[in-house]
Amino acid sequence: MRWIGRTFAVGVWFVALAGGASPMGWGAASTPTVAPAVGAGAVRILAGVTVAAVFPAQETNPAPRPPLGPAGRSIHRITGWLHTNGTDIVDARGRVVRFVGVDASGMGHGWGSTFPNDGQHGCPSWDPPTPSEYANVRQWGFNMVRVSFSWANLEPTAPHGGIHTYNLAYVRALQRAVTGFTNRGVAVVLEMAQSSWSPAFGVQGAHHLKCGVGMPLWMYHVSPGSVGGSSGGLTIGAAKRAFFANRGNVQAGYAAAWRYVARRFAHNHLVVGADMMNEPFTLGAFPAAQLHLERLYARVGRAVRRADPHLLLIFQDSQFLGPKSLVLHRPPPLRNTVYTFHLYRSSWRQAQPMLRTYLARARAWGVPLWISEFDAFHYAGPHGAGPVWRPSLRSMLGFCRRNGIGWSEFSYADRWMLQTGTEQAKPGLIPMLRAGM
Repeated sequence: MRWIGRTFAVGVWFVALAGGASPMGWGAASTPTVAPAVGAGAVRILAGVTVAAVFPAQETNPAPRPPLGPAGRSIHRITGWLHTNGTDIVDARGRVVRFVGVDASGMGHGWGSTFPNDGQHGCPSWDPPTPSEYANVRQWGFNMVRVSFSWANLEPTAPHGGIHTYNLAYVRALQRAVTGFTNRGVAVVLEMAQSSWSPAFGVQGAHHLKCGVGMPLWMYHVSPGSVGGSSGGLTIGAAKRAFFANRGNVQAGYAAAWRYVARRFAHNHLVVGADMMNEPFTLGAFPAAQLHLERLYARVGRAVRRADPHLLLIFQDSQFLGPKSLVLHRPPPLRNTVYTFHLYRSSWRQAQPMLRTYLARARAWGVPLWISEFDAFHYAGPHGAGPVWRPSLRSMLGFCRRNGIGWSEFSYADRWMLQTGTEQAKPGLIPMLRAGM
């Protein structure tokens, strides 16, 4: 790997991957020192030392060919970093851009393996996009992808003495995944993934054990191979409550992980956003007011901005159980923020009140709105859809177009939107999405 210049204020230490575990939490760190590990699958960051950053050579993005929409028209082409102007996302020329994309979630799965498709511990490892995924996303006309990554994969070893050890093999794979899209002219929003909170937990589904995604195993004293079996009786709800309460200053590590990833892509002008926390839901385990999301987003947003001042800061609310269930009272106190939510409903009739609630809040705050996940009223989901999915999708896309709301279909990597055993979209889905762009 080639490295380009930024002068160090202090020396750089090259170290190997450190072992061991620690209780959840560590001291807050100042701007970290970053160095590539030589001959190892990790890179370490030292807390309390400020240096100029070292970046990999700048990704080169060829002049992107515009995605094609109905009648061959260019649809919301993204050519570089974006910012907000009231409730619009705009480019450097002031042209309004609306996200029309798809989720690429395969890099979020896993517990911290140094190579993909490692299922030896009973849970799937991270899975990079396939060549067909890169080609299809571009060919189908999407202007962006929401690329997942996870803290569990990024930092599989607990920090020690203020030193963070990151999984360099995973980081390089994430860089390849991102540039695989941006080199084709498709913009990327990075998303810190969590589902069922952490691979430390397993959730029994209808047919199999579903492994969690997100927080590192070491936070819960779990080692690979004992998923869901050695967390000391801690529940997902208790683990979430401890995180959002910032017990042990755990959010410092989360913010440091975001800062590290944002810095890796700071020179790629088609990496345009940071979705700071996926689905910060309590699922009834504790009151939603105890999420303290304003505090979390302010901290993470500042960390991201220190690494890359260009990124849109994308924030989600608590779980929607009606208009009065949402806990945020204002957007993060930072510029260029975008409000987002996930739309999983079986019909447009059910979805409309939810969407209108979020739209009213976004307009009151003066920020853009984006649906960062939806499944075409279950047609692009694993459980199938009823006959109303077509008119419901048509109505939803029309509403979004009229009101300037972007969207991202979920998901390519999890095969939800694909025909079984293929990399072909489910019949009729792509034409409908393109017509709604």
